[in-house]
Amino acid sequence: VADGAAIACPVTVETPGGERYPGLQFDYDPRAIGVSANLEISPDLHSWFGGAATTREIEAETQAGAGLRRRILIDVRPMADGEADRFMRLRLEL
Repeated sequence: VADGAAIACPVTVETPGGERYPGLQFDYDPRAIGVSANLEISPDLHSWFGGAATTREIEAETQAGAGLRRRILIDVRPMADGEADRFMRLRLEL
């Protein structure tokens, strides 16, 4: 992806174990060597947190067509009614 290019990355609500978790799904090319994609969570758009303590992958990679694979990453904290906002971003690194 070129600098500044957009990637389709739909926000989802996933329900593993019956609870609702905010998540992002995205397609990637497995031939892209050395590229990592990490979900990060923020309470305020200033401080961002990622890694196994805050996010996880909920299902194995699946075929998405055209040689792409699909991943779904979620916040490890379930959604709750009346809860303050949380924000998510997908950080791609080379």
